[in-house]
Amino acid sequence: MATVVKEYPGATFVDAGDLLFDPKQNNTCIDRDKIGLLISTLKNLGVTGTVLSPFDNLELLSQNQMPVLGSEGLAYLQLAPNLKILIVQLPKEQLDKLELLPGVDLIIWGQAPGDAPLPPFKLNSSGPYVLTAGSQGQYLGVVEFDNIASKTNRPLKLDTREQDRERQRELIQARINALKTRPSNNFLASRIQLAQEELARLDAQIDEPLEGANMRFKTIAIKRDIKPDPQIAEQLKAYEKKLPQRLAACESSLKCPKLKPGAASYVGAETCKTCHAAAYEFWQKALVKVQAKTETGQIMERISGHSKAWKTLEDVNKTLDRNCIGCHSVGFMKPGGYCKAQQVDFRKNVQCESCHGAGSLHAQTGDKTKIQRAVLESQCRSCHHVPHIPTEQSFVYQEKLKVILGPGHGESLLLKLAK
Repeated sequence: MATVVKEYPGATFVDAGDLLFDPKQNNTCIDRDKIGLLISTLKNLGVTGTVLSPFDNLELLSQNQMPVLGSEGLAYLQLAPNLKILIVQLPKEQLDKLELLPGVDLIIWGQAPGDAPLPPFKLNSSGPYVLTAGSQGQYLGVVEFDNIASKTNRPLKLDTREQDRERQRELIQARINALKTRPSNNFLASRIQLAQEELARLDAQIDEPLEGANMRFKTIAIKRDIKPDPQIAEQLKAYEKKLPQRLAACESSLKCPKLKPGAASYVGAETCKTCHAAAYEFWQKALVKVQAKTETGQIMERISGHSKAWKTLEDVNKTLDRNCIGCHSVGFMKPGGYCKAQQVDFRKNVQCESCHGAGSLHAQTGDKTKIQRAVLESQCRSCHHVPHIPTEQSFVYQEKLKVILGPGHGESLLLKLAK
């Protein structure tokens, strides 16, 4: 991100909110070094400030001297005498009901659903455009303005010619790729050549400036093949090197949830396997292919499933992140479970007890009343929520059940759902 931001010297650089973490999560061990590094990096890049959203922590922002542009999820920025921007860090239903101050020319929406940017859209038929740049720092949104001095009371025009050409490029390239998969002959070679000539003409096009006040918007994917800023990369390396010691120091004084006498503790899937071998085997094999990105940002397929949940943290060096491990392991910060990140041990992955509760009493006696059999949709959604899914509607409970149910594990319910 730093490398890309530095390519726009003199630009107004803002954070659209949700900068730190969700206070509803367990943050007993607040990583102040991580917060300090994040905020100091943004300030060194010239950030104007952040929008205070319901999920931000004003105390920590103030301690790190991070400027707050506005509270309650709103911030108005006057970028020029006749150019006013509203930054919004609110859900869609609140965005739709906003009563705007006069003269708002553009809305930047910082809580759009999903990781990827949405296409620009108007707040209403006559209102300003709404622009989004994805979430979790995966994209940088760049807005460039032209002829602002000539702006009237009409909404700013949005120049989409560059994006239109990019979509054309993608379609043409897809056509070329499809043609190359076929057995070669003169006809196919001529069609590939024609398509390549189309690409060359697109690349040679130069846009003439539009009349009147207008803007261009693009999003830049922050891919891993972008050369890191050397100074910040060194700071990050130093932070990561000391992370285990800092986490251990914090957790040394952590008070873990106490297990009440007679209550069940967590025993792990290997114990469950003793009596539920078929369910255990199906759990291991209940895998699906999902879209992901390579280190260079290319779309790829990866294998996902409850039994692979811990590996997804390993792939992104998040196994010591207390904000993440609770949904990728079993019993974290729960009585009879574990509370220190480095003591995960046999509790890795989303296991039987992640859904059915602590199982020691059931394992001892086989008593079915000693285990939670039915699993509510709300329990699944405690982990399957935005921004880790595109939208709340994209998680369809019954469809997900069809993936995780199988032999020895709700097979009768699966047959009903499959009808």
